[in-house]
Amino acid sequence: MKPVQLPNSIVNAIVSVLKDQPIKALLTDALALRKYLYTRKPPVESMELKARQLEYAQEIESEDKIDVTSLTEEEQERLMQVRGTKLKNLLAQRMYVWKNIDYDDYMSKKYLIARSAANYAVLMKVFNELKVKDPSFCPKTLLDFGSGVGTVTWATRSSWNTVKEYFCVDKSSHMNDLADLILRGGDINNELPSAGFFFRQFLPTSQTLKYDLVVSAFSLLDLPTSNNRLQTVMNLWNKTSGYMVLIEDGTMAGSRVINEARDFLLEFGNSSKNIANVALHIVAPCPHDLPCPKVKTKKPCTFPVQFLTLPIGQGEENKATLFSYLVIKKGIRPEDDLQWPRLVQPVLVRSKHTICRACCSNGQLQEIIFTSSKHGKFMYHCARSSKWGDLLPVKVSVNESEE
Repeated sequence: MKPVQLPNSIVNAIVSVLKDQPIKALLTDALALRKYLYTRKPPVESMELKARQLEYAQEIESEDKIDVTSLTEEEQERLMQVRGTKLKNLLAQRMYVWKNIDYDDYMSKKYLIARSAANYAVLMKVFNELKVKDPSFCPKTLLDFGSGVGTVTWATRSSWNTVKEYFCVDKSSHMNDLADLILRGGDINNELPSAGFFFRQFLPTSQTLKYDLVVSAFSLLDLPTSNNRLQTVMNLWNKTSGYMVLIEDGTMAGSRVINEARDFLLEFGNSSKNIANVALHIVAPCPHDLPCPKVKTKKPCTFPVQFLTLPIGQGEENKATLFSYLVIKKGIRPEDDLQWPRLVQPVLVRSKHTICRACCSNGQLQEIIFTSSKHGKFMYHCARSSKWGDLLPVKVSVNESEE
């Protein structure tokens, strides 16, 4: 794909929304927010916290080398206070402190500048792949969890003209108001593009209500525990009639959260808890439903996309971002699904040979070295022109990495 650019109508609406804002301060604060969000990690779970507290407490005790039994009761109490302070300081120094972000009016506008262009580009790339994999898919209903400023809605409207209902859920009323205003072209007196837009702060409670396309983009890391994340994923899956798309930043944390949801859904599909016995399969990026081989490498499963920044306070710039994602569908995998390998690292183009590292349908990472003499000119040039994230149109043998 060429660098993705926000639609002119959205850019004009954003310019209108921000016309009376302190742009210079917003740009500075937006940059800080973007850096913070990209380094964000999941909250530390209670079991891990307790284990770390015990570990650090033992470390402090061994460093003190004080026989507590030889101390008076008053001295013991004072020692415990000192150790408690040391433990608190160690936890603050060595452990990540997750904080909930309150998206008020100003914070929402900072997020709009910081993330909208990049998030839109990621969504367009994922939706484009979905369209290529399933050209017959014409969604009529969308559920967007953690809808924020509305990037999922923008990308959905750009990708399909069949959607009649957009159900957007964000706990921040300010985010909902901003998303609504942008769809109105930046003027609250304008009408929405259609009557099918709904902005809510909570997911619908109906157990029977289903949506053709369910999306959670850059939202799972906003949830305070693993249990909250998995409950939300299950809730969203129960509201899916076709495809569910999960997206996070291309960091170790983002990849971990996506893989956590992937494992959870695959395990659910094969468990007795799946009372309705609804089949499911991974559509992208994985060409299989087996455990992720990237986990063993301790490296994130990420993919790149290029985008043009918002022309707010400066000219457009060509930038790139990494993302992790999952596209999963209800139903069995089609028999004609070719399950081509996915390139999970940049292609190394060398003199007279090309190195491709791919995730294959057997659930393994394999390195394939293409040469013209071994694979033919067509396949050789196909490999050389392929990019990180592409599907490679080959079948890879189990025992050796060759076509």
